[in-house]
Amino acid sequence: MKKTMKYSLVLVLPILLLAVMFISTADAASSVIHDPTGDSASPAPYLDVVNAKVTEQQGKGSLFFMMELAGPVPEKPSELDLIWPFHLDTNPATSPGGLYNEYVIRVRWIGGAFVGQVVDRTPILTGHAPIITPIPFSIDGRTVKVFPQLGMLGNPSSFGWNASTRPGASAAYVDFAPDSGLATWTQ
Repeated sequence: MKKTMKYSLVLVLPILLLAVMFISTADAASSVIHDPTGDSASPAPYLDVVNAKVTEQQGKGSLFFMMELAGPVPEKPSELDLIWPFHLDTNPATSPGGLYNEYVIRVRWIGGAFVGQVVDRTPILTGHAPIITPIPFSIDGRTVKVFPQLGMLGNPSSFGWNASTRPGASAAYVDFAPDSGLATWTQ
């Protein structure tokens, strides 16, 4: 009996491991960007993008955006305003406000607090102000994560995107990933 059970485990365990690997990789569309450390125009390591990723959270109707930085984000930054945005071009035929992105997904430090937001820039096309909606986010050391619903982004099946860092709304961006152009995410 013990011998039969031992052989059964030897046969079943590899099959189960393959099934788990297949399920975990087959259920999510992802796009990843790697960016050189030290290419930021800011000396602050928490404004230097090292990696960025967009992954669909299937069954949840949402996306997971992640930005890894060269150094940890301070719990209470000394700057008045900091932004870790992801720019999304969901429709290359439009250019709201003269910019390429219809949506900005971001984590922002402003007024002494961190906030996660979706900035819907599509109303600019009809002469209206952008719509800013709060969304869940997290900061864990040098990793910034934000979780928008697909419906907030017009339910795109693909889009061009980049990650960047900015020391305030009136300041210039100090790092982009990729350094030029856009990466593509496809469902």
